[in-house]
Amino acid sequence: MHAQATYTIKKWRRHNCKRNHRTHTTLAKCMFRRAWYVNEGEFGSPAKPLKYAVVFRCIKRHENYTPPRVTLWASPETARLKASTYCGGGCYNNHEIIELEK
Repeated sequence: MHAQATYTIKKWRRHNCKRNHRTHTTLAKCMFRRAWYVNEGEFGSPAKPLKYAVVFRCIKRHENYTPPRVTLWASPETARLKASTYCGGGCYNNHEIIELEK
């Protein structure tokens, strides 16, 4: 059984891009270009933007490199809950939560 991890939320404001991203989803897709996928974990809206990214960086044991997987959430509580659920076999809890600011 895994021990429960506590996650601090990092805040990312800038990345090397001159575009004006309209949504947090397009911002995340630009920031995490090498990610295996960037998914919206729930439906967002202008009143409820998906600005918390949970980044899973676990390398599976049978692979040398696994691209990160990213899901987007509207609240920090939901992001912490999703980060604490493990990503499957071979997970060693290398997850982080990032608040995206446009």
